[in-house]
Amino acid sequence: MRDFQERREMKRIMFSLPAVLLAVFLASLAFYGVLRAYSARLEIKREIAELKKQIEESDKAANNFQEKFSKLNTSQGLEKEARGRFNLKMPGEEVVIFLDDDFGAISASSFGVRFLNFWGTLKKFLGF
Repeated sequence: MRDFQERREMKRIMFSLPAVLLAVFLASLAFYGVLRAYSARLEIKREIAELKKQIEESDKAANNFQEKFSKLNTSQGLEKEARGRFNLKMPGEEVVIFLDDDFGAISASSFGVRFLNFWGTLKKFLGF
């Protein structure tokens, strides 16, 4: 009989309001921890996907630069780049400037054309 009374007392303590509230609080805390862990996992997955995308873009850019470097490493590539960037010409070649009808007025007054005209005038003046 005493065993029965002890069980009843234990049941009464376990199902009391403070014990139930404590159990609900602990369960909600555990659930909150699981949600935070899941949210962190999703965020990490998002960051990994973004970093993979950046790595792919960097690899493409590196391959592009490597191709440009290999082209510039040849004498034809170097000559083409020098002609394009610095407007260089080989001895005996002449520079020809084509002016469009719409663009003629703007490019005729541009610095490059004026500089070429000035340079031609200076060469004539000095007798070259």
